[in-house]
Amino acid sequence: MSTQTLITVDPSTLLVDLNIREAALDAAFVENIRANGVIQRPVVHKTDGGLRVVMGHRRPLAAVEVGHRRCMPSSPRLRRTPSA
Repeated sequence: MSTQTLITVDPSTLLVDLNIREAALDAAFVENIRANGVIQRPVVHKTDGGLRVVMGHRRPLAAVEVGHRRCMPSSPRLRRTPSA
């Protein structure tokens, strides 16, 4: 069963790798994040190096650009179900 854990972090602490497409931040996208914050949570996985963004790379980048210090990524975790 898959569950999601919601946490609040400083978006500047998230590890953001290069995405398949270029993570260009256009002015309209950045302004939307400035006005509304990060509404669609980026998805992260916990690694030895920290929380790594696996979906939604541009959102924390834009949040950092506009000075937001709080972001609530979701972290899917696979929970083992006992064998019957």
